[in-house]
Amino acid sequence: MTSLANRIENLHVLTYFSQSKLSASDPARSARWQEKSGYINADDLSAFVPDLRSLPVFLCGPDPMMQAVRKTLVSLGLPNEQISTEEFVSPRGNTSTNAQPTANEPTNVQSAVSESTVTFGTSNQTIDIDASTTILEAAEQAGVTLPWECRAGICGQCKVRCTTGRVRMDSRDALTKAEEEKGFILACQSHPITDSITIEA
Repeated sequence: MTSLANRIENLHVLTYFSQSKLSASDPARSARWQEKSGYINADDLSAFVPDLRSLPVFLCGPDPMMQAVRKTLVSLGLPNEQISTEEFVSPRGNTSTNAQPTANEPTNVQSAVSESTVTFGTSNQTIDIDASTTILEAAEQAGVTLPWECRAGICGQCKVRCTTGRVRMDSRDALTKAEEEKGFILACQSHPITDSITIEA
């Protein structure tokens, strides 16, 4: 996106960082690229797109984000019919068990557990969670930063390697078979099915 903004004169980009700190200023970055911390808000949108009320808007992303942005746009006087959305969700019928290749883990574990201990190996953090909690939520509770975007199993940003234990994934759309064979899981879609799990993060 940065290279596009540098090349295309009529492309303007406004990015928000809701959890991480803003990156250091990049001297090669176009002046048409702006970065802010926090969440999309009415004041920033009005300043960034002065003629917003007369333009079509295309929203794509997780449903809570789209609902919040739509509410903000409507509060600025943009008619609902000018807002188009693309549902950023993943089918829920694609549930399965993801076996992780480990030396100590039996390969015939099928039943879920009610609680599990998750260890983040690189960060040296451990947390106990119940089976309804995802690995991404466990990381956030433990103060471990994992990348993520959609929380719907589509973007693949939360891909991490599970080195011990097994998980059940609500969706595996963003994983290739080769990645699964290497132990990769989607943290936002993964729930524990063994008493202990180790994540390479």
